[in-house]
Amino acid sequence: MASRELDDVTNRKKYKEEKFNGKRSMKDEYTGERIFYGNAKDAKYKHSSTADSDHVTSIEVVKKRYGDLKPEQQKKIVNNEKYNYAMTDASLNRSKGGLENHEYLARKLKRAKTAYQSGEKDKAKQEIKEFTKQAPKMLSKEVKSRTAMAIEGNVYRVQNVSEKLTVWKRRTTTT
Repeated sequence: MASRELDDVTNRKKYKEEKFNGKRSMKDEYTGERIFYGNAKDAKYKHSSTADSDHVTSIEVVKKRYGDLKPEQQKKIVNNEKYNYAMTDASLNRSKGGLENHEYLARKLKRAKTAYQSGEKDKAKQEIKEFTKQAPKMLSKEVKSRTAMAIEGNVYRVQNVSEKLTVWKRRTTTT
């Protein structure tokens, strides 16, 4: 199943509406900095950081971990606003791409190390500063997301096995 088929854009928009609750700005769930409701055009002309609904655990990662589940079960896991969405700056979300939060943070540290080794001390300091600000909340969100997904995924697995056993039992008792 394609990633776009698992994503529920309407649900992400609803999440954004609920998080902003009629306000024009809110705190980024990863950095704590102010982010603004709006779009890229607004960001370009009015303010620097427009909000995006981020999948804490990307669709691709969910597909890998829970590929044995039915597509509708995977979709529920991907789009669970209780544990797999976070409002963050659109540019952070875009730079994170399909990475998990810990992978994104590891990449930031690697960039800081490379910058430092090549004599770009200011760039290295900036990467470390961003890492220090982002790491606690991003890692906390990822741990909560992974834990809830594992539980929900295992519940679905048990349900699926139970359904198969029920079907098997009917087949064997009617013959």
